[in-house]
Amino acid sequence: MIVRRLCTRIVLQLTIAIAVVVLSFSILLILIGKEMHDSQRDAKRMKCAGHMSVIASAMDDYHAKYGHYPPAILLNKDGMPAHSWRVLLLEFIDDDLFQMIDLESPWNSEKNRRHESRMPWVYRCPLDTDERLPFHTSYFVVTGEFTLFPESRVVSKAIVGKPLSEVVLLVESISNPVHWMEPKDIPYSDLSRDPKAVLKSSHSDNPYFCTADQQKQNFYGFTEEEILMRMRIR
Repeated sequence: MIVRRLCTRIVLQLTIAIAVVVLSFSILLILIGKEMHDSQRDAKRMKCAGHMSVIASAMDDYHAKYGHYPPAILLNKDGMPAHSWRVLLLEFIDDDLFQMIDLESPWNSEKNRRHESRMPWVYRCPLDTDERLPFHTSYFVVTGEFTLFPESRVVSKAIVGKPLSEVVLLVESISNPVHWMEPKDIPYSDLSRDPKAVLKSSHSDNPYFCTADQQKQNFYGFTEEEILMRMRIR
């Protein structure tokens, strides 16, 4: 009887010990998995900022060649929106693709849409993984009077009335899905109604923006008034 009780106690203690080890190991695996997941998200977040750097550099290359930033909207001969600045920047990001685009035809013409799958990887945040929107962009310019991108008109750095570090060149947003070739961005008038509702990101509540001197920041701590002031060139 004593031996049986002793064996039972030993088995119970071993069972408890094994359960504790298994539970501890499970918690460790969860913590490691979370750490790996967080590390992967951090890496993709940094890659997102890197995408904006490539785009900003292409903007500067365009400005150096033509003396101004690209128009947000390229009009056709009938005065209708035909192409986006994203297409115009292909000259400096993927010139082979740029040579395939027919600027005389609308962005969504059959001959141009056949190239949509060659969307440059820098036009999409790595964390924007919605498979229903494979050719949609994560990066936009803000359009309107007194911005760097007054729609079909062009702006040179020379007329900017404040430091380039205080003027937003490019923003990140997932609030309104837009095909990367479509000449559509974020109107200042829409942004002014609720900036934080428009400027959203897949990786945080503080999406990145890039200034005209190629600094990458996020909107953490910015008031709505400060955000809007950063969009204006004077």
